[in-house]
Amino acid sequence: MTVNEDDPLISVVTPSLNQGAFIEKTILSVIEQDYPRIEYIIMDGGSTDDSVQIIRKYESKIAYWQSQPDKGQSAAINDGIKRATGDIIAYINSDDWYLPGAFRTVVDVLKKSDALWLGSTGVNVDPDTGAETDIVPVPPLDDRAKLVAIPWGLHQSGCFWRRQLFEQIGFFREELHCVFDTEFLVRSVVKGFAPVLITEPTAGRLVQKGSKTCMIRPNFVKEQMRFHEFFRPLLTVPEQTELDFWFEWKKFWLSWHGGRRAAASSDFLHLISHFPIRTLREGMSRLIGR
Repeated sequence: MTVNEDDPLISVVTPSLNQGAFIEKTILSVIEQDYPRIEYIIMDGGSTDDSVQIIRKYESKIAYWQSQPDKGQSAAINDGIKRATGDIIAYINSDDWYLPGAFRTVVDVLKKSDALWLGSTGVNVDPDTGAETDIVPVPPLDDRAKLVAIPWGLHQSGCFWRRQLFEQIGFFREELHCVFDTEFLVRSVVKGFAPVLITEPTAGRLVQKGSKTCMIRPNFVKEQMRFHEFFRPLLTVPEQTELDFWFEWKKFWLSWHGGRRAAASSDFLHLISHFPIRTLREGMSRLIGR
């Protein structure tokens, strides 16, 4: 293992609850990294399966762990970050894993960059077929209204943040349970802290049917709609008008594709009355795009 005097400490937080079938792979992917300075923290929410036995198996390599009821995933991650002492901070869920060499790759890039965080390629794995799909990071839009409304995001397990970023913009929103990671990434960019992006894969994710992402998609959309209230005060007046349009359009789109025709008609009338030219232009562009 190569040891450099200027290698920063990397703190990794894993939130978990009843993930005994997967957490061992996550743990090993952290502690077996070819990187000398790792602080690993596991915040278990009081698992009733064999998670604790697995954690105890590796506790000599874990800086801190606990298993007790918490206030949810985002709160658990925040508590772990507040305990962390590293210069670089990341979190990885207990059914995700880091790829070999990931930490060295991240550190080498951040040493050459002034960016306060890094986004990298993540690999989605189908549990049934083993098929892998690379999720390559896409740069954030310059249009901040669209950035918030779409919203922009990255493969979370491939993100690493300098401690200073949390000091500048705060922690994850604990009132969010599904899109707190996306909100944090968008907030970073809106506040002027764009990431350095690399195409090298650093982490994998098992896209399982029982995952939170797959089971409660409507909750993701509901929480994303709150981005309007979170970010509107941070934008300029022209950007606020643009944001208002995009969220009204999104509301219409969700009603229409959700089969709620009456609601969609009402939403469209609202769009036409408040944003007539913008609505017609967007509608025509989509029809032509077909």
